[in-house]
Amino acid sequence: MAKSLKFYNNSDKNTYSKFNFKKKEIFKQVENIIKFEKKNSKILDVGTANGELIYHLNRKFNDKFIYTGMDIAKNLIKIAKKRQPNSNFVNKDLHDKSFKDKFDIIILIGVSGYYDDLKKLITRALQLLNKNGVIILEGGVNFNDFDVQIKFREFSKKRTSKWENGFNSISHFSLKKFLKQKKVNFKFINWKFNIPIKFHKTENKIRNRTFKDNRNNYWLINGLNLVTHGPINNYLNHNASLLVVRK
Repeated sequence: MAKSLKFYNNSDKNTYSKFNFKKKEIFKQVENIIKFEKKNSKILDVGTANGELIYHLNRKFNDKFIYTGMDIAKNLIKIAKKRQPNSNFVNKDLHDKSFKDKFDIIILIGVSGYYDDLKKLITRALQLLNKNGVIILEGGVNFNDFDVQIKFREFSKKRTSKWENGFNSISHFSLKKFLKQKKVNFKFINWKFNIPIKFHKTENKIRNRTFKDNRNNYWLINGLNLVTHGPINNYLNHNASLLVVRK
C-alpha cells in the first residue's frame, strides 16, 4: 500500500492543516486539461490532503463539476470536510476494494512516487474510470527509461526516522508499452516552471526549493538533492510532466 509524505512528515502535516491556499502551478495545468470536460463530470482527487486542489477547481469552475477527495490521513480529511462542506471527502485508500464509485476525471497528484510499480496505480484508476473518462497523473516517469526506487530517512541530531519512499519512477518505455496494451489514448504534457520558491529553515528539509541557471531556467530541487522539475527539454527528471490518459 502506498502511503503519503503528507501522512508521515510532521512539517507537511502542519502545512496541510492550515487553510491558506495559494494556487500551485500544477493546479493551473489541471485546470487547462479539464476546462472543456462536460458539466456535472464527477472528479476524484486522490491524495487530496486538506482539499486544496478541489478548493481551487471549485473557485475556477463554480458548480460545473462534482468533487470527491480521497486521502489516507484522517485528520486532513476532517479539515477538508470542515472547510468545504459541499464537497465529498473520504478517508480511504484507493485500493480499498469496497470503494466502487465511478468517475469521469481522476486526478493523481503527489502519489505516483510511492508506488514500486506505477502500472498498479493506473490499473486501479482505470477500474474506477467511466468510459471516455480521463486520468491526470503527475510525475513518476523516467524519460531515460530507468525504473527507479528510492528509499530515504532522516538521520540527524534531533531524530532518526523510519525509511520512507515517495520518489520512485517507471521507465517511459515500459509505461508506454503498458498503456498501448490497455488500448487507451495518452499523452505527456510539460511546462516551464517560472516561479521562484524560497526555502525557510523552519520548513521540512525535504521540501522543494528553486535555483536559476545561466539560461534563466528555474530548477526545482528537494532536500534529497533530487531534481523534481526542470527545463522542458532536459530529460533529466521524472516529475517534469503530466500524463493524461483517456479511456
